[in-house]
Amino acid sequence: MAVLSPRAGIWLFHLALPLVGLWVLLVQPDFDLAWEDHVAHLVLVGLATAISIVLALLVGRLAAEHGDARLTLVSLGFLASAGAFFLHAFSTPRTIVGGPNLNFLLSTPVGLTVASVFVLASSFDLAKGAAERVVRFRKWLVMAILVLMGGWAVASLQPPLSLPPAPGSAELLLVVSVPGAVLFITAAIFYLRLFVRRRSAISAALVTSFLLLAEAVIAIPLTPNWHASWWLWHILMALAYGFVVYSARVAYRREGSLGSLFQGISLEETVQRIRADYRQALDSYVATLASGGGAGRPHALIERFDLSEGQAAVLEQAGVAVASEREQIMRLDALAEVGRETLVEVDEKDLIDRALRRVRPGFPGDQLDYRGVGDGIDGSSAPEPAGTRLTVPVAVSGLEAGALVLTRPRGGLSHREQAVLEALSAQLAVAVANVRLYRQVEDLFRRYLSPAVATTLLADPKQAALGGEVRDVTVLFADLRG
Repeated sequence: MAVLSPRAGIWLFHLALPLVGLWVLLVQPDFDLAWEDHVAHLVLVGLATAISIVLALLVGRLAAEHGDARLTLVSLGFLASAGAFFLHAFSTPRTIVGGPNLNFLLSTPVGLTVASVFVLASSFDLAKGAAERVVRFRKWLVMAILVLMGGWAVASLQPPLSLPPAPGSAELLLVVSVPGAVLFITAAIFYLRLFVRRRSAISAALVTSFLLLAEAVIAIPLTPNWHASWWLWHILMALAYGFVVYSARVAYRREGSLGSLFQGISLEETVQRIRADYRQALDSYVATLASGGGAGRPHALIERFDLSEGQAAVLEQAGVAVASEREQIMRLDALAEVGRETLVEVDEKDLIDRALRRVRPGFPGDQLDYRGVGDGIDGSSAPEPAGTRLTVPVAVSGLEAGALVLTRPRGGLSHREQAVLEALSAQLAVAVANVRLYRQVEDLFRRYLSPAVATTLLADPKQAALGGEVRDVTVLFADLRG
């Protein structure tokens, strides 16, 4: 049986608290005090409108940059909510309009129900074709919402929306509000599953926001105007979107960039595409480092992905580490290839030159040479004080045959690079010893055999077999015949 964590318990407690407060106010009407302040209402709903517009613009910008259908639908939900709040504020009695009107009652539940449709659609993992259509028609959907809200604002100045509410308006409110609450709760459940998969702060904030909006929509048909319970759902609306803004601000302070702010709720296809872009960018940066094109901050990538200072530092360190690792892999591959291509038929100098050609690409920008005994070898296997030169002796049968000399003009050598050179020295020592032994055997063959026979036997040693046959015989040799 799963045990609820303390953090989840506290979260559920805070979500349930408004419902408990609403229940208390409805059960105890004496506590549900009236406070009719039209200016305060206009300011509160105007604040919620401004927050919704900011969120719609922010998420819409990211949706356009990444071509993400889920972010597009979320931004449309924020935009529809902003329209609902604007219409509700616009209809505040004795401010912009004259007196009580039906639009003041209907604008919020209708607008939030429209928003809940977009929110629920955003919670689904859309198929590729559907997602592409959403992104393609994004501008048309935005225009449709703006036209709908603009037309509603004009209609609110005309009857019946401009008239005082009729006696049956409470039932109409209930019919409009219930679908919105159900859709918000369903969307919250789907986003909760997304949060479990990705553990994103923004997905958790959206779950909280949608549940608070569901509570607000539930409270709308149950509360009398200008009473404490009525003000409660206004506060819930402001908190719902204010919590998303707060979470986005916390995430931005932690991550330092807007680019990855809402990535936690993006479609899986978008996440994979962004990761592929990151991999490609890192590969490009690593290739630049490996080619000696310059180290330091990758300014082009920082601007492209809107990286913070911390993210840029991590990218720089990761690029250097990956470049170093790839160089090491290249060196080890070259060593393995040298071992596979060790030939005894070639000249000693050709063998060494072939090995150096294999290994040199693993030391880009460096000079790797082999010096014989007569070329002036200092015999030291440690880097010089300046850290620009390393000499590794090559000893054959206990005698020094030469040395590998690596010259690096740009700085010191790592322990791994020294280990690769020492391994190459050991491989060359074995290879040179084999070549010399082969030459000795060849010389002995040519002393006692004709050149043609010696060449044939060296090319195919199996031909030197004397033949014969192995048989089992008795101790008395009685079964030998012929």
